[in-house]
Amino acid sequence: GRPLAFYWEGRRRTVESVLASWRTPEGTGYRIVTCDGVVFDCCYSALEQIWRVSEIGQAGKEKIKQELK
Repeated sequence: GRPLAFYWEGRRRTVESVLASWRTPEGTGYRIVTCDGVVFDCCYSALEQIWRVSEIGQAGKEKIKQELK
């Protein structure tokens, strides 16, 4: 399922909300916002059975929602 929390740079990050989700032939991906307002892409590779996490940035939620439209 979708990520609920993960470790990034030695800190546990709790997921506040999922902005988007997608499927690819390789696995699934989520654009999420953590409780401290940082946006990440979290992608699961089914073949490798690993998660890849990329920090997108920190922005107000309204700005993020506009960028996704």
